[in-house]
Amino acid sequence: MLKKHLLEFPEECISCIDQITQATLSLYYQCSEKLPRTPVKFHYIFNLRDLSRVYEGLMLSTTDQINTKAGLIRLWRNESLRVFSDRLINETDRTLVGDNLI
Repeated sequence: MLKKHLLEFPEECISCIDQITQATLSLYYQCSEKLPRTPVKFHYIFNLRDLSRVYEGLMLSTTDQINTKAGLIRLWRNESLRVFSDRLINETDRTLVGDNLI
């Protein structure tokens, strides 16, 4: 879906689609593994809906907003932080997610 959406974007944006997909999956697996659900953190449930939210944000991009590879990667980082980091309740957990996005 992302490849189809980015067809009219510059070639440098299209070339990083596979890397974005791999990074998103890696982030999802790391969050699922390193941030387990506990009685205090009962809302730490990560599922495929989170992945779709990241891609939903990427799919809202337009060529006048994003025209470089760096811009697309920044958008991916912001969407990933929005989806995964916003629900975390302490700085230690946020740092864990943020460090994976640098």
